[in-house]
This record gives sequence, structure tokens and C-alpha cells, in this order.
Amino acid sequence: MLTNLRIENFVHIDKLELEFQDGFVAITGETGAGKSVLVNAISFLCGRQADEDFIKKDAQDAIIEGVFEVESSEFLGEGEKQLIIYRKISRGKSGIARINNQTVTLKKLKEITTPLINICSQHEQQLLFDRAYQLELLDLFGQGDLALVLEQYKI
Repeated sequence: MLTNLRIENFVHIDKLELEFQDGFVAITGETGAGKSVLVNAISFLCGRQADEDFIKKDAQDAIIEGVFEVESSEFLGEGEKQLIIYRKISRGKSGIARINNQTVTLKKLKEITTPLINICSQHEQQLLFDRAYQLELLDLFGQGDLALVLEQYKI
């Protein structure tokens, strides 16, 4: 679950820090309130390709950082439960992506964040169209019994 979000020099945001509570989170507001800016920032945090156009006009780079509470990850040490994901988008340079201070590729970043966050906006239901996720849901619906059937099928 995303617990904290920090955004700097992104579109028209100088600096913003948000803290999210447990449970369902919906970002709502009037047209022009900045909902799409937050959605774009979270999308970049989750591995979307960086674009210099999103850097604030008077800044050299934009920073987006999120803290996720998770049960397990290859990036966690013994007893740790927080993933800190960091993206820096710079003018004229390639950006930086880190998970718990380890530099990662965008592919790895997407792999790690896909199960952590699902952005649902008009015409954008990312995870619902992912075949692997559909199979995972089907397996959950079968309450684990389908895993045995799948193994038997593979033989």
C-alpha cells in the first residue's frame, strides 16, 4: 500500500507531500484541480517512461518518491516492510529509478510496482487487462485448488 508520496518540480507542483491512510484511496476534485498531475506522478513512480515536459519550467529535474508498506520483496532486508521508490527525471539526462537505494531498470520497477498500485481512471484499467493478473484472480477464485489442476495439466 502506498503510504507516502513526495513530488518536487513536477508540472506546476513546487513541492507536495501526501500521506495516505489504510484502505481505499480515491483522488477526486473539480476539473482543473490537478488530479491528472497526481496520477501522472504516480505513473512515473511506477515505471512510466520519463518525459522532460513534466519537469517544472524553472527546474532542472523533477523528483517523485513513494513509500509502500509491503509484506515481502527482494529489496527488503530481514524484518523490513517499507519499499522506498525514487524517480528523478532530469533535463538532457537519463532519469534515475531506485528501490530502497538500489538502482533499477524501468522494467524491474514496473514488475515490482504492478501488484502494489492500480490506477483506474477513465479508459485506463491497467491491471484488469493483464493476462497474468487475470489468471491470478482465477486461481484465487478457485481457492488454490486450481494450482493443482494447472500442475496436472502441465504434465
